Amino acid sequence: MDESEPIARFDNHKFARKFPEVWKFVKFACMGVITAIPEMATQFLVLYGFRALHVTTLPNFFFFNWVLNNTPPRPGFDLAVLFYAYMISTCVGYTLGFFLNRKVSFHADSNVALS
Repeated sequence: MDESEPIARFDNHKFARKFPEVWKFVKFACMGVITAIPEMATQFLVLYGFRALHVTTLPNFFFFNWVLNNTPPRPGFDLAVLFYAYMISTCVGYTLGFFLNRKVSFHADSNVALS
């Protein structure tokens, strides 16, 4: 490569001005990937925290009874621990994703209830 040849670079400002909706989608997707990190960390912490607390029961609801009766036993973690870890980490991930996408992707400065 010759020293005088310019290197092609991606200009995100030019792209964002030309394709604003596509650029919002790219930012939205990136925020989704970024929020997966605290979601996985939360699931890891809850899995091992609830396992140490010996959590074995689920709320008395017909769906949970059906799941417990129709799920084969799994070595390592009790089904209740897996359920609680999934639910808590999913709530954390979706909440973070909602707020990050409001601020970063869509630049929403208004009140959450109003928007």
